[in-house]
Amino acid sequence: MRGFWYTVEAIIAVVILIFFLVAIGTTLLRGAPVDISKKGYEILKGLDEQGILRSYVENEDPEGLNSQIDLPGFNHTVQICDTNEVCVGTRPTQAANIFVANYLVSGDRFYSPHNVILYIFISVTGTTG
Repeated sequence: MRGFWYTVEAIIAVVILIFFLVAIGTTLLRGAPVDISKKGYEILKGLDEQGILRSYVENEDPEGLNSQIDLPGFNHTVQICDTNEVCVGTRPTQAANIFVANYLVSGDRFYSPHNVILYIFISVTGTTG
């Protein structure tokens, strides 16, 4: 009878070990979550490196700049703010999980600092970007 209980104990230990390995394995396979704010910053930086961003900022055209941004699966809006914190553009009001990316621009042909704010969000009431 003693051998039977050793066998049962070994089977329980193997089941617990397998459960533990499966739980750890699924956690590792999910990977790290994507930092959407960082992705937004990289998009704004890429537009600046392509020479697209600064003309929209100088002309204070957030809608035109917003049309240059491609983020599949997310809505987005852009605001352009000057040093006096006067902003043009819209920000989401009815949204869940809002991510914000900021990009500072010193100007295009002359010194005129602006802050470009990219809001990335999931729409709740139909606000699109």
